[in-house]
Amino acid sequence: DEALALLFDLMTAHFNTVSGMDFPKEWLRLAISEIVLPGGAFDVMYEGVIRHVHTLYTRLVAEYLGRPAESREMMVLA
Repeated sequence: DEALALLFDLMTAHFNTVSGMDFPKEWLRLAISEIVLPGGAFDVMYEGVIRHVHTLYTRLVAEYLGRPAESREMMVLA
């Protein structure tokens, strides 16, 4: 289905863009350690970047599936 293919293309392009960026190793270490064991820096990363991207993907997936974006199921699926 075209909508699903476009959503997949968007997510793939986003992943390729982010993974191709040349982040300083210190930033990557901090990001990974905060994801594994969240602390104060995770809240800053989440509110600054992750929440916005996750909210967008949650809404797109929910719209595609015809389900409420606010549901826990959609938050996990996205």
